[in-house]
Amino acid sequence: TWHTIRAWLPADLSSRILDAGGGTGRWALKLARSGYPVTLADLSRGMLDVAREKAAALRIPRPIELVQADIVDLAGVPDAAFGRGA
Repeated sequence: TWHTIRAWLPADLSSRILDAGGGTGRWALKLARSGYPVTLADLSRGMLDVAREKAAALRIPRPIELVQADIVDLAGVPDAAFGRGA
């Protein structure tokens, strides 16, 4: 799966990536470790808490923005923060 995801990532490492419904951060953490700024959105506060703990344990240099939101209503996630895919 990472091979597939990586093929669609922008070359510009300053491009913010949204991991919508990302749970405990499996892909968000990998994206952040790859150098991208990442916003992880999930409905579950518990999942986001686990992602925060994982990020701290991995000592990821760039903080991951954690947003509690439902993927069918991302009103809490600023739209302008993300570029458009190619």
